[in-house]
Amino acid sequence: MAQLPDNSIIPTPLSSNELSADPTELAKYRSLAAGDRTLMAWIRTSLSLIGFGFGIPNYCPRDRYTYELSHSAEIVGVALLVIGLVSFIGVIVKSLIFLR
Repeated sequence: MAQLPDNSIIPTPLSSNELSADPTELAKYRSLAAGDRTLMAWIRTSLSLIGFGFGIPNYCPRDRYTYELSHSAEIVGVALLVIGLVSFIGVIVKSLIFLR
């Protein structure tokens, strides 16, 4: 091992309480990055719900003679679309109010 110079001072290790009491700029950046990742996850999920809301009625079976879509497929599609839009608008409003 390498020898320390004679005039060097060995720092004392800090306890976890002492480390957590000193917020650094890096900790602030990590918190901001975590908030951004959460925002992106909510946006991704709400856009997926909107996509499924449009897609599910297209792949559901239709009546053989009239080619009409079943009523339950329409309800599920509209419900997913509404849930996706509400969550998308909610997360955008929350991010505009609380994150910045």
